[in-house]
Amino acid sequence: MQLLSELGGHRNVVRFLGACLDAQRMFILLELCPSSLSDRLYKEDTDLNEHEMLVVALGLYYLHHCEPPVLHLDLKSANVLLDESGTAKVCDFGPFHSMEDAANRFDPAERSGIGSPQWIAPEILRGGRSDVKADSYSFGVLLYEVLARQLPYAGQDTSTIIIGVITRMLERPALEPADAARWPECLPELMEECLREAPGERPDVEDLIDMLELIAPEAAESSRAAAESSRAAGDTEEIR
Repeated sequence: MQLLSELGGHRNVVRFLGACLDAQRMFILLELCPSSLSDRLYKEDTDLNEHEMLVVALGLYYLHHCEPPVLHLDLKSANVLLDESGTAKVCDFGPFHSMEDAANRFDPAERSGIGSPQWIAPEILRGGRSDVKADSYSFGVLLYEVLARQLPYAGQDTSTIIIGVITRMLERPALEPADAARWPECLPELMEECLREAPGERPDVEDLIDMLELIAPEAAESSRAAAESSRAAGDTEEIR
């Protein structure tokens, strides 16, 4: 609960407002966001663009540079909410972990301590340690959702996905040529870099932001202007 209360000082992270506890239940109050990237992709049939991906990366940057650093470990379109102005905000504080908890490992037999396996980095599914590159992998799967407009491993059940990834029998999400052709070439390339098997070969969040700002300089300028305006209004967020 303390970790939740300390997060939310960034315009691209959902703000924690409070909680109500009793002997049997816990209620968490977050800022109101009426929609999500998942709704935009699968219910509203609305195209997303580089701007949404950039602001998600900015939210991750904030989390990774908290003290102590925070890992999301369940980044997906359903966990990126949109407020009434359409601003994307990283959410789902349930599985958030500080880097101090990174030694906690996923037990494939129990399937505990993990978010959604379609988006989880393979080293975590295999019982390895978590670090910031695990969120880079999840960002790549989220980018796949945006580019392909479909869920990863569609039609596969949870057990099949976990076993397939652990045994390397299930291939990572890949774009159809027709889907890749709809986007600037660098976006599918960025997705593939994030989905690399070896964590050390994936870009970190700073690299993601740099690449997305090169792809969409107008979106980068808009995000910076919004951040400056938010800070002028008294927000405590860090402006990268």
